[in-house]
Amino acid sequence: MRDELRDRDAGLQNALTEHSVTLRQGKQEHGALQTEIDSLKRRRSNIDDQQIQIRAALCAALNMAEDDMPFAGELIQVRDEAREWEGAAERLLRGFGLSLLVPDASYKAVAAWVDHQHLRGRLVYFHVRPRRQAEVPDLHADSLVRKLAIKPDSPFYDWLEREMAHRFDVACCATQEQFWRETRAITHAGQIKDPTGRHEKDDRHAISDRSRYVLGWSNNAKIAALEAKQHQLETRLSEVAGLVSKIQSVRAMLENRLNALTRLEEFTDFEELDWPGVATEIAALRVERDQLEAASDVLKQLNERLRGAIDAQNALEKELENAKDKRSKIEQRRSDAQNLQQQTRTLLPETPLNEESVQQLETIRAQALGEHALTVESCDNREQDVRTWLQNRIDSKDRNLKDRRDKIIQAMMAFKEQFKLETAEIDASIEAAFEYRHLLEQLKRDDLPRFVTRFKELLNVNTINEIANFNGQLARERETIKERIARINESLTQIDYNPGRYIVLETQLSQDAEIRDFQTELRACTEGATTGSDGSDDAQYSNPSFCRSKPSSTVSAGAKVCRNRTGAGPPRSPMCATGFCLPPASAGARITANTSTTPIPAANPAGRRKNWRIPYSPPVWRINSVWNGAPCARDRSALWCSTKHSAAVRMNRRSTACVFFSNSTCNC
Repeated sequence: MRDELRDRDAGLQNALTEHSVTLRQGKQEHGALQTEIDSLKRRRSNIDDQQIQIRAALCAALNMAEDDMPFAGELIQVRDEAREWEGAAERLLRGFGLSLLVPDASYKAVAAWVDHQHLRGRLVYFHVRPRRQAEVPDLHADSLVRKLAIKPDSPFYDWLEREMAHRFDVACCATQEQFWRETRAITHAGQIKDPTGRHEKDDRHAISDRSRYVLGWSNNAKIAALEAKQHQLETRLSEVAGLVSKIQSVRAMLENRLNALTRLEEFTDFEELDWPGVATEIAALRVERDQLEAASDVLKQLNERLRGAIDAQNALEKELENAKDKRSKIEQRRSDAQNLQQQTRTLLPETPLNEESVQQLETIRAQALGEHALTVESCDNREQDVRTWLQNRIDSKDRNLKDRRDKIIQAMMAFKEQFKLETAEIDASIEAAFEYRHLLEQLKRDDLPRFVTRFKELLNVNTINEIANFNGQLARERETIKERIARINESLTQIDYNPGRYIVLETQLSQDAEIRDFQTELRACTEGATTGSDGSDDAQYSNPSFCRSKPSSTVSAGAKVCRNRTGAGPPRSPMCATGFCLPPASAGARITANTSTTPIPAANPAGRRKNWRIPYSPPVWRINSVWNGAPCARDRSALWCSTKHSAAVRMNRRSTACVFFSNSTCNC
């Protein structure tokens, strides 16, 4: 039996060795697959990780970007409509796809580095020289090159296009007859034929094995193939690991049996192992003893009395032990009470209690302990209970105080956030509460609600003034754009786009609904204002044919106010009759009547100069004008012209009159 078990164990050992080797190789392959998958997930190409590492080391040593030296396979992929030829293309172009493309500027450094380094692998690279544009040779109608696409944004596009045309212009043959006829051909199965008559077909790997593909600038399919292969390998490794575990369990059982057989050699006499004979003899002696006891009544009675005496002795010993324990506990309690009494007598003279304190302690004890009766032994525990009850009440009061403090601080912070200017010097803390009380008393003394109405009135007027000023600024910017486009068009007319033709830029109003709505609302806000900033005068007019009725008033930003006439009342003045108005005012400017100004006649002789004194404060402007024709007619569509003083004057678009300002011109 021992020899048979040893032979069986040797066979299991051989099987275990084989499975262990398979398991170790599988783990190495699994690790390599995981490394490859992780590498592919960090990039987009299908190039093997070993080649990627060689390029990374090369670029790191030469301080170059990896994108400057791509692999050919990273720039080539099979077109979607020719996917049935993907396996054949991968088999034919695999070596070319794993080739590194080195630009001419980096060639010398790359060649020197490769020559001095141990690459621990194989590297093929091409020296890409700049070439003049050359025609790509004509390709076969069924050429494999037509089924390939080159990355369009690559600087190596022209070089790859020529190289592929020269190297891989092979006919893709769907039938054997076509394969026999063609000089350079390839089949779906990957059989390759060249002009020398050499044929090659490498089936060491499946032609559809995507885990070996290197072409394309997207590696999702290769990652999926490698993950599927990894899953299959994990399943196979799990099965091998199960076989190894099973063999190890069987070998452990065989080893136990061999050890048992080995220990059996220690016994030379069978009597040493004959336990059934000894058990039979013991049983016979017990039967004989029972027979003797049954035959003697005296012996039976003595045995019963002996058992009774033994039971009584055991009961007395147990009672004695209980009495000893009780006595020990009583002595301990007595000693503890004496010690406590001594400690209490020591404390009493030092802390005498008056009647009020005793009453207060009784009240606390009743609240904390209820109707619990006090004993000497329970004093310490009850003291802890009362202490715990008092501490809980203290903690509760502290929490209540903390919550109220937090609410007060939050209210202070909210007040500071709302009124930052007034509370810049005040902290949000309980210690600063007196400052908030002082501020409250000051607010009560100031009685600010009495001024709310006046404040809102001034706020509304200033807002209207700012809107009117903004509208005027938009109008000036619009005209500036038109003037600049006109200046550009003057230059464009001098440039022939085609013989006899030139380009003209046209301005068009935006058709955006939001912009139109914004302009309409802004115009309504500007034209709808009928009062000045003082709230009591018609300081703004949308029609420049009307004049102000008061001698002096403050006008809003962008107001179109005509020259005031002599006298009171709203009728038009001689100056207003010409449709000529003051420039848009800024907020707070004042227009003052000047009755000494000579009115403008209906028509002035050409070249006659008039001086108008316009008390526009601040500052006071003096405008010198030269009329070359009839005065401007009143119209709401007008141009804006600027002087060097940044004042603006409205002129009618259809008028024949012009106004010249110092160093600037306004053409109507």
